[in-house]
Amino acid sequence: GRSVDLVLVTNVTTGAEGKFEVMLGPYSPLVVTQPGLAPAWRDPSTNDTNGAPMVLSPPAILAGVVVDETDKPMSGAEVFVCVAHTGDKQDYRTFLHRKLARELFSSHTDASGRFRIENFPANSTAELDVRAPGKVLPPRRAQYSPESLLWHSGQQDIRLVVEPPADIEGKVETDMGETVTNAWVELRSVARTLAVPWEPYLIVTNGRFRFAGVAGGAYQVFAQFGTNQPPDWVAEAVEVTVRSGQSVKGVEVKAAKGGILRVKSIDKQTGKPIERSEERRVGKECRSRWSP
Repeated sequence: GRSVDLVLVTNVTTGAEGKFEVMLGPYSPLVVTQPGLAPAWRDPSTNDTNGAPMVLSPPAILAGVVVDETDKPMSGAEVFVCVAHTGDKQDYRTFLHRKLARELFSSHTDASGRFRIENFPANSTAELDVRAPGKVLPPRRAQYSPESLLWHSGQQDIRLVVEPPADIEGKVETDMGETVTNAWVELRSVARTLAVPWEPYLIVTNGRFRFAGVAGGAYQVFAQFGTNQPPDWVAEAVEVTVRSGQSVKGVEVKAAKGGILRVKSIDKQTGKPIERSEERRVGKECRSRWSP
């Protein structure tokens, strides 16, 4: 399903001994800030009612330069952290993503293209993104792990190269040529990335979609329909390849009724069916492959 972009929803102030109490929903990171110190964050577990102390550290620096594809410095560009990790590399609870990371760690380049983020915590790593008119930072191939983040606290030789963006436009319709209105479309990079410069999900209301600000590369367009489970319609992923600065139009995503595939699990030792079963709607190709 679609990922949730987290935002700051609650502010609390600590007491004299640094204690606080706050109610958090599922997958809600806890962020602590103090003037003069770098922020700290953690995603508490559901049973973490009195967890380890949140330790604030002196701020470190992330600094470097942004240039375009001709090596010309980019002035006035926003450089921000889009993914961050702090502390123990084995701890996946200390990831911070997208809007919250951008709110905390952001800077703008000067006339020589230099940027400087001054409040990043020590012993932390980050993935950076750039917002500049008519330019985009190509997403980097990376796995979802603390070791995959490219930049680290105190680094001042970062070099970010932006390029002209591409656009991908198309339509979602049934195999009979009828417009589909109740759907959402996802643009996914073939190479796994931690951050993308474009909005990865679009709601389709008139059958048309357009992904702007896309970097050159290979992509897949996915579509999902309505809220029924299994859905009334399915569609095969459509592959699209674009070059930097290119506009690709006419991408067609075909929705079909498909068929129901029921999967039942069997105990390997006893040969008896396991109670849990799964039901999915699949397209024609998959349906024919699994038909008896």
